[in-house]
Amino acid sequence: MTQTPAKQQAHPTHPWPDNVTARYANLTGATVDVLTDNTDVRAVCTGCPAAEQTYPLRAPGTHTGYELRPALASAQSWAQDHAERCRALPRPA
Repeated sequence: MTQTPAKQQAHPTHPWPDNVTARYANLTGATVDVLTDNTDVRAVCTGCPAAEQTYPLRAPGTHTGYELRPALASAQSWAQDHAERCRALPRPA
């Protein structure tokens, strides 16, 4: 008896908002988005309203916060880790 591989769920590729720099699909089709703006980099789950990490960008002349590349790397790492474990369904539009 041969077994067929489990069918993988297709994830839609809707247009991303301008400030989304990376998007990770969770196990049920929700996404975890990495968003950037002038003050921070955020990773936000579109299924879990409480799942969010913020990495504030360093203001010029200060020693607090993150530089852009390390902030993006940290946000992407958190987003991928969360997406691998999250089972929250996508919230309705």
